Amino acid sequence: MNALAEPARPGVLVVAHDRVVRAALSRLLEGQGLRALPAGGAWEAVELYRRHPDAVGLVLLDLRLGGADGRQALRLLRGIDPNVPCCLVSGAAAATEEAADRGEGVDAVLRTPFRPPEVTAVVRDLLSARAECVTGLTKGQAEELLDWLDHNGYPPGVVRLEEGGRFTVRYRRRTPAPPTRSPP
Repeated sequence: MNALAEPARPGVLVVAHDRVVRAALSRLLEGQGLRALPAGGAWEAVELYRRHPDAVGLVLLDLRLGGADGRQALRLLRGIDPNVPCCLVSGAAAATEEAADRGEGVDAVLRTPFRPPEVTAVVRDLLSARAECVTGLTKGQAEELLDWLDHNGYPPGVVRLEEGGRFTVRYRRRTPAPPTRSPP
């Protein structure tokens, strides 16, 4: 069955230039009962996401891609959906780069080499967070909501000024993680 035709299983867009890495991550995710949607580069990932946005619950994105790098690919994907969760995969990310990436909206960073349980834990954690949106707020209400989110352990919210002078706050809400499948 085509992975895109299985809406009940969470989909992970696996973007890696190296086909061996892409295949290994895809097999690991499929073994955990998730759908792996492999893409060999930024443009392939963007096209796949444009055609099937509801099939993708998370993006695993290699920092080093042929053509556009992982950060450029993330900007392109966030241009389609600013709330798509993303985990950057890199062996080269220094701690200062990791902090900058998180400031630009990267939800997690997996440093290579990593073990399968680390990948599974990060993927399940990010899939359990879903985007929420509160619209029509005054500036004071938006600030109060952001403070509340911060004090209650939520990831940082994003505020947008809408037409008419009202504000919208987008944030990730925690929900139960998808069930794991036991290995045969």
